Amino acid sequence: MKGKIFGRNILSIGIALAFLLSGLAYAYEEHNGGNVSGTWSGTHYISASVAVADDETLALEAGTVVKFAPYTTMNVYGTLDASGGTSTNNIVFTSRDDDSCGDIIPGFDGSPSPGDWYGILLQGWDANDGVGNFNWCRIRYGGSNSQYWGNVYFYGSDSGSLTNCTIEESQSYGVNIYGASGPTLRGNLIQNNTSYGVCIQGGTPNLGNNDLNDKGMNTIRDNDSGGSQYQVCNGSYSAINAYYNFWNSTDPAWIDARIRDNEEGAEEVFFIPFLTQDESLGMGNEPDLTLASDDIGFSKNPATFVCSDRHTGADYRYHPKSRTDSRDW
Repeated sequence: MKGKIFGRNILSIGIALAFLLSGLAYAYEEHNGGNVSGTWSGTHYISASVAVADDETLALEAGTVVKFAPYTTMNVYGTLDASGGTSTNNIVFTSRDDDSCGDIIPGFDGSPSPGDWYGILLQGWDANDGVGNFNWCRIRYGGSNSQYWGNVYFYGSDSGSLTNCTIEESQSYGVNIYGASGPTLRGNLIQNNTSYGVCIQGGTPNLGNNDLNDKGMNTIRDNDSGGSQYQVCNGSYSAINAYYNFWNSTDPAWIDARIRDNEEGAEEVFFIPFLTQDESLGMGNEPDLTLASDDIGFSKNPATFVCSDRHTGADYRYHPKSRTDSRDW
């Protein structure tokens, strides 16, 4: 009799431990549609599309992982505050099949692919806020080409920012901007997206100013047919500032051929000066620069540039049409 009781106790303890361990392994919170707000941490699984209502805010703490089921999105009519990430503790938006971060979603294959989910849609049209601020985030495996929104879609947003983020593995665009007057992009790594790294369909996003205190510092590479086609597409009626970025080349003509702008009937994308090495994700302090000039038959941006000589600390001004000396900047 005592043996039977002992055996039952052992069995009960085993079941309890298995249940406890199962709960620890899959401690994510599931969201099956509806509105979301407040503050999130840990792992969250979006099994049906969710929305942040106008005048509401969803804030994500450092290390938060948000995983999406197929055909789902996060519609933001209010504010998505994903600015709390750090260099060592990113906020992640990814496919439910991505087992490399956060809690594992059981029952799926662990092999994420571009287009596994729709993307983050920041709906700033009409009276909606539609604001998204992202810092040290990884956003990947979205941009399903059934919608062509991209991993992140600023739609009519008057403000928003992407800073120190990795935007990759979209089935369409990395970042899509339509009628949005405010988004700024600084220090991001935008790579390996099936179509354009940045698609501008209207509005005036800022990818970097001609100002050493407000450099772009983005790396935009290997998008659209592995980098052989357009990395940035400007389909708007406005010129776009994209100074001090790295394009995976030091040849201005090569870079220009991979930016769809005035030569293709759109407005100009100003990209010179540009960086000669990857300075994204907080890696850059004093970037190496290169400038195009009439010497090589290329004068893209008729403006005066200022750069500091790293040896003497003196400032030197440069105009593409009137270079007078050649210093190492």
